[in-house]
Amino acid sequence: MMIEKSYLTVRETAELLSTTNNTIYRLIHKNKLGAIKVGSYIKISAKELEQYIAASKINGQSGTLSGN
Repeated sequence: MMIEKSYLTVRETAELLSTTNNTIYRLIHKNKLGAIKVGSYIKISAKELEQYIAASKINGQSGTLSGN
């Protein structure tokens, strides 16, 4: 998966993974997904997200994400 932005919002990340904002916050809190805080906003590095997706593959197969 190729992500064009350097950093994504929690909402954008949740939409890419077809999950909720709360799930993304949980992954960040458990240090499973890297993020930075910019003022009051949390941003997720596209590189970190791609690494998380690669590490989350089951049996070496990648899932398909909508919008690709």
